[in-house]
Amino acid sequence: LSQLNFDLNSKKSLFGWVHNLFLSINEDWQIDFILDSGLIEKLLPEWNHIFGLTQSDHYHKYTVSEHLRQTLKAVCKLQSNLDSGFTFKNSMADLSTTDWQILKWVAVFHDLKKGYEEDHSVLGKIAVLDFPYFTEVEKSVVASMVENHLKLSTFAFRYEHSDLTQLEYINELFEDPHWIRLLLVFTGADIMGSNPHAWNKWKSDQLYFAYKSLMDFRNDKINVDSEDIEGFELSPQLVKVLGGELLKEDIVLLMNNQENNTPKEDWLVESIDENLWIRVFKKDTGPGTLSQILNVLYNVGLPVEQAFISGKVPASRRGSEAPRMAASELDSVSRSEKSSSELDSYVYNWFRLPLTYNKPKKQIQKRLELLSKQKEFKSKSLFAKIDRVIFLTENHGKLSFVFKGQDQNGVLLYISKIFENLGVNIQKAQINTWGQRIEDLFVVKKDQFQGDELLAELEKNLKLPQSIKI
Repeated sequence: LSQLNFDLNSKKSLFGWVHNLFLSINEDWQIDFILDSGLIEKLLPEWNHIFGLTQSDHYHKYTVSEHLRQTLKAVCKLQSNLDSGFTFKNSMADLSTTDWQILKWVAVFHDLKKGYEEDHSVLGKIAVLDFPYFTEVEKSVVASMVENHLKLSTFAFRYEHSDLTQLEYINELFEDPHWIRLLLVFTGADIMGSNPHAWNKWKSDQLYFAYKSLMDFRNDKINVDSEDIEGFELSPQLVKVLGGELLKEDIVLLMNNQENNTPKEDWLVESIDENLWIRVFKKDTGPGTLSQILNVLYNVGLPVEQAFISGKVPASRRGSEAPRMAASELDSVSRSEKSSSELDSYVYNWFRLPLTYNKPKKQIQKRLELLSKQKEFKSKSLFAKIDRVIFLTENHGKLSFVFKGQDQNGVLLYISKIFENLGVNIQKAQINTWGQRIEDLFVVKKDQFQGDELLAELEKNLKLPQSIKI
């Protein structure tokens, strides 16, 4: 402190000193010095409000003030070690020192207004606009990023990356595409600063894929049909993670096997990019199909960290040579003119296990095949605590819901059993685990329930144990 060459009683002078430091610092002890010296409270009295303020969820490990400290340190870590950004490290390579300076101020302001009834993102934006020491350009970009700091993570983990509504919405929020790139980097830092176990390559992949889709859309290069492979409408994220060629080859082989009257269920354990994946292909028998699959995984004792679930896919839509038919057209065609495999529907699901799960592939494969053939399981009650279920959208006869809660053994099976008991067919799902938290997206067919009606039924059933066969 004796070496500081500014007036401690002048906020403008103090801001200038911190602002210049943010151009060059990238070590933890430097962040600790700024935050522990009491200077930050002089510059931003609001810091006193968030100091020691707890966050009532299982995802954020730290208090608000500590989270801001850890996020600042995460920005510095990304700046000094680009490899820590995993997939999007190349997107950071040519960021200027001024860009990193902006990101550090976003880290300071993004949760500064938590603890009030109003939206902290909106209040944070107002705080930035009221802060008198930024230039107009700095004020514009910091305010925009603070207000929208959750938008990219929401898009990356809850929506298909080809969702045109979301692509248009997010692009309209940012006048400069460079700001979206800064948001990509900041979102990674925000996740790193929330929980020491929350950041991994998979999350980096999802953020980068979402960012890439936004840029492609902005440049009119987005391909909304990229998830359609051999008639199976797969998640674009799955196509990007595993590769379209691998998936196409797998699907063609599986469908050829069906035409040759091979067994209607196929399990595969595969190691891809150091991750252990389980693929299951199975005839769709109705709302309980996913529960049957998850019950096998549950009995084998496999923890699922990520899942891409595609359900109720008519086999008659497969292949580029066969014409696409509407349901009304299919009804008009005699069943005798079609093979059984063309009339059947199938589910094609991929499940990723945690990196820490290291049992041999052959052992897992054998257990999966053995239990999948077992016809009878003992009956048992299963209960998992879900903190919240959110009705997201209704689109093209489909309803989308997000389930939030603490990661628990059997939670995915528990949710699927609720849908099964309500007679609701799960058409797609994307399963995300954030440290010890889950945010699972389910897309179901709009049938006997409207969106609000199904939400009410889900909320009622989430309070009850579900009977399962194990």
